[in-house]
Amino acid sequence: MELGELEIAIPSNILEDCQSLSAKSQKLSLIARSASIFQINKIYIYKVKRRDDSRFISLLLNYLVTPQYLRKKLFPISNALKFAGALPPLKIPSHLVSKDLSSFTNLQPRQGLILNYNQKTNSSIIDLGLNKFGVLNGKFLIGDIITVIPSTSRPNKFISVKQSKPNKYWGYKVDIINSFSVLSKNKNFNLKIITTKSGKNIQHMSDSLFDYTTKKTRMKILIIFGSPSSGVLEIIKNEKILVNFNDFFLINLFPDQGVETVRSEEAILGTLSIINMMFK
Repeated sequence: MELGELEIAIPSNILEDCQSLSAKSQKLSLIARSASIFQINKIYIYKVKRRDDSRFISLLLNYLVTPQYLRKKLFPISNALKFAGALPPLKIPSHLVSKDLSSFTNLQPRQGLILNYNQKTNSSIIDLGLNKFGVLNGKFLIGDIITVIPSTSRPNKFISVKQSKPNKYWGYKVDIINSFSVLSKNKNFNLKIITTKSGKNIQHMSDSLFDYTTKKTRMKILIIFGSPSSGVLEIIKNEKILVNFNDFFLINLFPDQGVETVRSEEAILGTLSIINMMFK
């Protein structure tokens, strides 16, 4: 069995226990770090009626996963990003690249921003955060982020590579969805886990999960988290969402916890640590 993709879902009110913009930014930074440590492919933000911070959550998570050399081009100065510059960097492979074109001569991938398209030459101009712009054969949408490698035969020319199959972890995507029901109806996952205190003890579930996953050749796993005030099951109940729980594993990953509540950012880090140990 191979763990193909690991994705997580968080509610749009996950910041409800934060009293300031600084606290919100720090919390999302911890979530982004956890997602990057365990190579999360996508973070879903599912909207809840109680509170919807999805736009801010998406903005900051996207900011953090974007290479530093592209941030000024993609994110105008705004009050929402007031504390973003002081947050710890993710330091994922797409961020650890040189600014000097002369040192960018191997086949190391790099992300760039499409600036323009020349119809006569059928080529696109791309900003790679280097000391000069690059040229990319073909038409690409202006404003798109493209992953490229340098051409081995033509200087300052680049070749687009499929980001779907990177040699190294290239960061997460962020997707806002209208409600939990979208996740409930999504059939693209082999395994969907709801984290809940009322779920079965993870110690008693490990054998069942192992038996279930060994039947699959390549796993795609979704882990769903609740908010500081409402667990996933409570959100489902409050929003009157019809759910077939046979499609989910309900698991308590922190049995006999020594604190009243496990914070969202702690739950994400702890859960991903356990899942990583079990499936990798």
